[in-house]
Amino acid sequence: MSDEPAIFVIDDNDEFRTLLGELLDLKGHRTQAFASAEEALTHIRDGARPTSKLVISDINMEGVSGLAFTRELARLAPQLPIILMSAFGGRERAEEAAAAGATAYINKPFPLPDLTALVQRVLEGMES
Repeated sequence: MSDEPAIFVIDDNDEFRTLLGELLDLKGHRTQAFASAEEALTHIRDGARPTSKLVISDINMEGVSGLAFTRELARLAPQLPIILMSAFGGRERAEEAAAAGATAYINKPFPLPDLTALVQRVLEGMES
């Protein structure tokens, strides 16, 4: 297993999580998928490898929500960018995401090229 930093994909919808992982893999990114925010937080707290260079998370999930996850991740790894996504809400949800500490927000459903472009912009923003 490579130690190259991965993009963590967190979504409780198995098919969507798999689709996003495969899309990002095809774009040359290493990904690691998690079915819940709790699973991802445990991985991050344990310091397991690979580390993450970006997190993409759904907001509406069973257990810990994407917003609560983002607040906790901002405490644990404030340098780590987070893209939150949701099929519910628009501007209000985007404002909640920003207030929680998200770097970016995208409404579901979205054209896949929109997500890959957003990922690229966020990663490029980290380099500058």
